[in-house]
Amino acid sequence: LMRAICGRPLAMRVGTLENLHRSSHSWTVRAGWACGARRSFHFGTPAYHASLRPVPEVNTKALRESALFHLKTFEPKTWFDKPVVSILDGKRLLKGKRVETVDAFGRVNGAQLLATEEELEAIIKHTVEVEPWPFKDWRQQVRAMETELLSDHAGALIANQALDFGKQDGVTEIEESLQANAVERRLNDELFAAEERGEVYIPR
Repeated sequence: LMRAICGRPLAMRVGTLENLHRSSHSWTVRAGWACGARRSFHFGTPAYHASLRPVPEVNTKALRESALFHLKTFEPKTWFDKPVVSILDGKRLLKGKRVETVDAFGRVNGAQLLATEEELEAIIKHTVEVEPWPFKDWRQQVRAMETELLSDHAGALIANQALDFGKQDGVTEIEESLQANAVERRLNDELFAAEERGEVYIPR
């Protein structure tokens, strides 16, 4: 493939920002950049291999203990008293119809509020009209959120998944997420640096 495209303008589409595989964003190599193989972080290059190490050490014992604590102290009534709701501009939308939620086996385990037509229109309006932030580098903010979610709230997340839909091994999932995030962050740093050098253009 690289032999076929070398010497021609090259355009690719891949995920970008944190967690590449989950993002809808893309990057495009600038036309006229002769061969994509020049970029040091391409698959199979030494820099790409280097991004796989070191693998973060994850304290799975602490994750299990935290998950067990949340399972033992979980109050089922909570999921009825605090139903799932939509949030807009930091405000909970509470006018919708209340319906039951069920677990993986169809048993009622809580409630949620379905947004009204008015609330739904407000959400759509916000999505369409929201002004983008004046800066493009969100790595610090996204990584801070990931760190908080996968550390301070990891035990509760594992417990809730087990209770809600029978997740069998949330501990391993959190461990693998932390390890994969480290790799993705290194690759994203390389991609961002390439953009800063003018080698790629990332539409946002």
